This record gives sequence, C-alpha cells and structure tokens, in this order.
Amino acid sequence: MPVRTDLSVTWYVLRLLLRSRLAALLLGAGSAVILASFVLTWLTPGTERRTFLDTAYLGVELLAILAPVLGSTILQVQEFDQRTLWLVLVRPPSRSSYARGRFLGLAGSSAGVLAALGLVLAVLLALARTLPEPYLVPVLVAAVCEAAVLAAVGGLVTFLTTSYLTGILVQLGIVVLGYLSSVLPYLAHKAGIAALRPVVWGLYWLLPHLSDFAVREFTEPPETWYLAFLCLYSVLYAAAAVVASSLVFRRRDV
Repeated sequence: MPVRTDLSVTWYVLRLLLRSRLAALLLGAGSAVILASFVLTWLTPGTERRTFLDTAYLGVELLAILAPVLGSTILQVQEFDQRTLWLVLVRPPSRSSYARGRFLGLAGSSAGVLAALGLVLAVLLALARTLPEPYLVPVLVAAVCEAAVLAAVGGLVTFLTTSYLTGILVQLGIVVLGYLSSVLPYLAHKAGIAALRPVVWGLYWLLPHLSDFAVREFTEPPETWYLAFLCLYSVLYAAAAVVASSLVFRRRDV
C-alpha cells in the first residue's frame, strides 16, 4: 500500500536524522540562543522583555531554515555518497514513495525540533510570568510551515544536484531570494530591459515567499486567517515540490 510504504520511508529517514544527531545539535543551538538572549537584556534596560522575545523568535526562525537545509544535506551525503539509498530501493518502495517519505521524514524532524524549542521558550516565559505571549504560537506555526516548504525544496535540490556542497549553496541561495521575493514585482516593473521582466516574474512565482513567514516582524500578532493561509500555502508549495522531486528522481541514476 502506498501510504504504508510512505510511512516506512518516513520512519527510515527519521532514524537516519536521529543517528546523525542533527536534531540534538540544532535544539542545543536554539536553546543556547534563547539563553544568550538573557545576556542581551542587560544591555537594553527598559526594553528587556522585547529584546528577549525578538532574539528568541529570531532563533526559532533561523532554526526553521537550518533544520531542513542541513537535514537534506545530511541525507544527500548518506544516500548518494555512502550509497545507503541502494539498500532502500532494492526493497518494495518506488522512487515516488521514497520522495514523499523523505519529505515527510525531514519535515517531521524539523517540526519536532521546533516544537521542542518552543516548549523551552514557553517554560522560560512561564518562569518569567510573561504568559500568555501573543506572538509565541503564531511564530511557531509560521516556523513549522516554513520548515515544511524548505524541506520540500531541499528534497528537490538534492535530487537535482550531485554534490552536497552545491546542494547546500543552492538551498541557501533560494532562502536568500525567497526572503527578497516581495521586492521582485517592483524590480519587474522597474526593469529597463523588457526581456528581463518575464524572468523576474517567473522567479517571483517559482520561489517560496519566505518573507511571509516572518510574523515576528509584524506590528500586531497575525490573525487566525493569516496562519491558515500560511498553512495552506506551505501544503500546496510543498506538494508541488514533492511532485517535481518524484519526477526528477525517477530519471536519476543512483
């Protein structure tokens, strides 16, 4: 059954990532950023709470980027360089099932790390008696959605490239361009060369709009409808990227 096969691959990918200790390292790094934010509060008297939350939420957002990018790179090294992928493909899973399961495993691992980091942050806020914090849940929801998008993108990139170094550089480039995607319509309008406008508009629609997930920068906490929009966008974008990954992986020799 396809669903059972996808879940088997998902569990296989989760075990690979757990054995690599990436989740523990990322959680430790994120917790260190949150704890270090206490030091910054000493430098900003009068705005301690805002400084702590801004730094902590920035750590959550960075973790939403690093978890899928580094996770997909580790998987690429283990699958293609160390040839562990051969042990999977000789069994019943098809390449499409593997692409789907790989995405679910990577996205699930990233979501687990973010949830654990959110729990650490919630405990600290509770100890400081600053709960409820209106931005906490929106920031975590947006971070999980962003990680899911980047997990799907990472799967596509690592199936397209043969070098893990190239893969991680391409993924980081997509992250940078994704955060700049909001200015692409302006560049398309101001482009003096008419031939560049279709290219700019094509990038606008192809790149993930990562700046939409930066809810920590909003002047007011986002409403429920906006979080629902982020969830729907991440599902649709990730689904399209996973389908593309399946098509690419079918044509790749391993």
